[in-house]
Amino acid sequence: MGERGPAPDPDQAAKGFPGKRRSKAEKAALEQVRIAALLSPAVGATADLPALLQDPKYAAAAAVWRRLAPELRRTHRLPLESEFLFAQFCIYAQEWVQVTDDLHTKGFSQNINTVAGGKMERRRPKVFDRQQAFQNCTELSGRFGLTPADMYGLFKDQALVAARNPGLFGDDRKAPAPGQDAPSTEPAPDVGQPSRVGSMAGMRSPAPPSTH
Repeated sequence: MGERGPAPDPDQAAKGFPGKRRSKAEKAALEQVRIAALLSPAVGATADLPALLQDPKYAAAAAVWRRLAPELRRTHRLPLESEFLFAQFCIYAQEWVQVTDDLHTKGFSQNINTVAGGKMERRRPKVFDRQQAFQNCTELSGRFGLTPADMYGLFKDQALVAARNPGLFGDDRKAPAPGQDAPSTEPAPDVGQPSRVGSMAGMRSPAPPSTH
């Protein structure tokens, strides 16, 4: 006798099983696929924005990226392999703004119940969240030269490296001749206004004559 009921659909596995709950392993696998998609290169009109920051919940981080990334790319401070690290900076910046806004709206402290049945004022956990976000932003900002001091140091190092490796940054700077030092990266003095060092040097008295 033949089997009762409709014949099994050979494509059912590909279609899935709507009435069947997924196992923990299946849910974990699907979550990994979703996370991997966030780390994939962006596709389409928003190719300049990483896929991770295209998620609506990272809208503020995306605004930071759009504001800073073009100049970082122009000055060779955001190569492709550093985009993931810079995306982290943008997210930490979003977190700092969100937590700061929350603290100034709801306050920096809260009352908690004590064992004796009274109340005790304590700092809200978001205060420490803001401190951590600030530390993360500060550390990563130095990696991309986002402070004046870091920017100057990074540009100085870039100039030295580019002089010895022509074409490394996609420009036409030439390497120094053998035995010749790399070009100086110190800013040219302003001839219209003497530098502090120059003015102090002019105040030095001449060295005494040698007695030998």
